[in-house]
Amino acid sequence: MPIVKSLSGLIVPDIYILEVPPTPRGFKMVPSGVIGLVGTFERGPVGVPVTVGDEADFVKKFGNTGTGQYAGANAYLAMRKQGASDFRIVRVLGAGYATASIILLDRQATPDETLEIQPLYPGAYGNGFYCEVQDGSIAGTFKLILTGNGANEIYDNLTMDPSSPSYALTQVNGKSLNFKLIDKGSTATGAARNPAPAPKAPFAGGSDGAALTDNDYIGTVNTDGTRTGLKALEPVPNVEIVHIAEQGSPAINSAAITHAQNLNRFAVLNTPRGQTVDEAIAAVSGYDTDFARLSYGWLLDDRGYFTAAGAYEAGALAVTSPHESISGFVVNGIIGQEIPVDYNEVKKLTAARIGGIANLGAGWEIFNGITLSTNPELEQIYRRRMTSLFEREIPLMLRWAKSKPHTYAPKVKEGLRDKVRKQLESYFDHFVRLEMIEGYSVQADDKNNTESTMAAKQLIADPKVKLWNIADYIVIRLESGANVEV
Repeated sequence: MPIVKSLSGLIVPDIYILEVPPTPRGFKMVPSGVIGLVGTFERGPVGVPVTVGDEADFVKKFGNTGTGQYAGANAYLAMRKQGASDFRIVRVLGAGYATASIILLDRQATPDETLEIQPLYPGAYGNGFYCEVQDGSIAGTFKLILTGNGANEIYDNLTMDPSSPSYALTQVNGKSLNFKLIDKGSTATGAARNPAPAPKAPFAGGSDGAALTDNDYIGTVNTDGTRTGLKALEPVPNVEIVHIAEQGSPAINSAAITHAQNLNRFAVLNTPRGQTVDEAIAAVSGYDTDFARLSYGWLLDDRGYFTAAGAYEAGALAVTSPHESISGFVVNGIIGQEIPVDYNEVKKLTAARIGGIANLGAGWEIFNGITLSTNPELEQIYRRRMTSLFEREIPLMLRWAKSKPHTYAPKVKEGLRDKVRKQLESYFDHFVRLEMIEGYSVQADDKNNTESTMAAKQLIADPKVKLWNIADYIVIRLESGANVEV
């Protein structure tokens, strides 16, 4: 079993071992199309990003999707109807929100509080739960029957003895999909500490809080490190597209733009409900960024509720390859428009750097694929998405090279810059094979890595990537007549 250093000069038929230098560690491409959604929902934790997939998963974690009163649920459904399937959802509530509860009394002659039952999450939805208490099937125990809001949970043979395996908190907390129990510390002993039988009664005290403000959606970072609103999405990895459900105030849109620019994401913004085309055009002058898109109008969905166009467009982006435009995307789930727009208004909106959805005779389509940038070189969404994709992935791919020896002494046959260049070339080759880019070049040699740059502990690589042009304007030069030569 000869060991060789190269494949030149092989003569004798045999099994040869060629020792290959270790190659840089591989990397996993960053997911594209993950949507960060902030909004109102029937239930769910407040200010906590939750990963959600299909509608069954959504209903389990955030509740009803069919009432139309929760903007976040409306936006989620609009996105799902376009095929979006990967979400990080943050619920917002107004100041003073509260969790519903019901408190049960023990069996003493002078009853004392023994058990409090709460929904898992705060909000007015909790007032729709009910509790009934019966004697358990085994003497000295009790039965809880918890219903409402689609729940039907029955727990039999419970006790309030913390040392018992039948302790109510042990049997319910962490297992129930809807409730949590709190021991109120009754002064009773034994079975007298169990809740007394009680007829079916509603929970009370749940509240969604005061009317939501812009700041509730924008969110805060609290002194204890907890976050709310859009701020809760900041530390969440892999989010590419950001949307704040049915909100379109200047303050909220500006916050979403700042968020996208700081975190290399793409924000899909809304115009306020009822805003005319001319009002939207007048308001857009304050925006200039290629990290966001403003979507005009509100659309009537197939349930009979209006939803901001941005939700549909965010869903379209999530299922469109980063190198492609969403212009012409046929949108599902729309049956009407709050303020209809015609072709002339579509022209005006496009000229003003505003996107949207219209039915101009061929179904409901997204009518352009532009950002809010005033720079013609930066106006296309696909350019921003592809550039951001490279910017997210390359640092992960090349982490192995950080702080490694960077020298070109005579004994070094292949230095660090060559390894970096080759890995970048391999990376961009992948996109060429997928036909996602037209071509590329990578320079990392002694022309851009000089003695002074190396002395400054820098390794310079200069990739240039040529993206495909898109055919926004399909021109059919029709010549028709009796004397036409064909």
